[in-house]
Amino acid sequence: MSIYEAVDITGGLPFPDPYGLNSSNQIAGDATPDGNAYTAYVDRSGGNPVLTNPPGAASASLKAINDAGVAVGSWRDDDNLSHAFMVDANNNVVDLSGLIGGRESWAADINNNGQIVGQADFGDGTTPLFRGFIYNINSRRVQFIDGFSDFPLCSPAAINDIGEVVGTCFDSTFLNARPFLFALSSMMKLFDQQAYAFDINNVGHVAGATQDFIASGGNSGPFLFVDGTINWIPVNGLPTAVNDNDLVVGNAMRSDLTSFAFLYDHGIPYDLNTLMSPPSPLQIVLAWDINNDGAISADGLDSDFNAHALLLKPAKTVNYVPPSILGLVASIVFGVTQDGGGVIYIGGGPVPIDPWGWLSDTQVDLVFQRSTSVIQRQFLNDPGSAQQALLQLQTFKTTVQERRKAKPGGDGDVCLEINVKTKGGGAFVGTVNVDCQHQTLSDHQEFRNLDASKAIAIKGLMRAPQGLYQVTVTPTSVFRPVSQFVNVPASGSTAVEFIVETS
Repeated sequence: MSIYEAVDITGGLPFPDPYGLNSSNQIAGDATPDGNAYTAYVDRSGGNPVLTNPPGAASASLKAINDAGVAVGSWRDDDNLSHAFMVDANNNVVDLSGLIGGRESWAADINNNGQIVGQADFGDGTTPLFRGFIYNINSRRVQFIDGFSDFPLCSPAAINDIGEVVGTCFDSTFLNARPFLFALSSMMKLFDQQAYAFDINNVGHVAGATQDFIASGGNSGPFLFVDGTINWIPVNGLPTAVNDNDLVVGNAMRSDLTSFAFLYDHGIPYDLNTLMSPPSPLQIVLAWDINNDGAISADGLDSDFNAHALLLKPAKTVNYVPPSILGLVASIVFGVTQDGGGVIYIGGGPVPIDPWGWLSDTQVDLVFQRSTSVIQRQFLNDPGSAQQALLQLQTFKTTVQERRKAKPGGDGDVCLEINVKTKGGGAFVGTVNVDCQHQTLSDHQEFRNLDASKAIAIKGLMRAPQGLYQVTVTPTSVFRPVSQFVNVPASGSTAVEFIVETS
């Protein structure tokens, strides 16, 4: 987890979206004054955008940029037909649609070897026939990628530096989808269930989601797919990019339906607004891309709802005083909550915090460990301040632990016992995620990677008469969630059984 400083790179553009980011912090994206016509741009020097619409384009957008500074995207003509194009390192525009073929074409990504990936429609204008393509700008050769027999419409999203491609294949209705991996000229389903793949890093790890939209009342199922294992990202959001360090960024929605940009760092999601030093006056709502240095391209809104393009750079030096470190830890771990279990002071002002939070004990310990590392790094040359900050951090951690225990059920009082079975009636051998959503109040608790081979003891839920929860159990090996309503008793515990599918 890093601390970030924000650089406004709007450069006078109206409502810019900085979609692509390379290792030199060059940006590719688009901007629009009205939401109808878009202007493509590249920004090679931080806040100095160069407009790059092809001649005659009614609208254009750039989606990605490689380390050589070549950007790719698509433009739309007056007949509303799309054409893939690229912008070279000297800002020269090259139309690719004639080289690729098809009625329409879209470029989605480019790797550092000059391979461009996208899709083309070879249909008749009434019935679409989408094929993926890889175009090599060095050899000027095109390779096509076809979908599966049951999901024939192929839509690539990203390509890594070794030429592995991920994306989504659809059936003829576009209602059903499967994520795919194309590698070594071979096409395979990433896994055989409804999902979408959005990005792949250079070690072959894939960011995706079970939906292609953020669910206003549920969860869009974002995940990081690593070596055959689905690692669920516990936010209601969509990932947009993953770097080689497995840091995932995207945008998400809170329970009050407000948007925020997130960073997922090895098991823990962070609201990027809580990682800014100094705090940004903008609300950071969308994160689009992240490079291997950890820099992030993002969108922010000011108080008048004007959009700003931002470059979030890991801060090289953060001048903390101990109270601000505690404020940082509190905001990272717990956020600002309505019920507020206590008060800390950030910049002289009181901020309410929830002392038990929504994280598990293991996750809380992990965040405090990382916060300790932050303190040690920032006060490397000031051992006196480091010792003071670490003592205050330990005091704060002790307070948090005591208040977590004081929460109903936090003293070890088990209120719910979950038994997970297979359809055949046998015990389920594996791990599950458990989601407990109160049906009338804001209490929402998640428990990750629990051993389901034995009874799962849940504590910390509200009891009757306010004990009604929707409990969802999801095997970590396959996305087959099973839900039921449970009324937590006023005392003692209640046992419930969940039957899950294993394939």
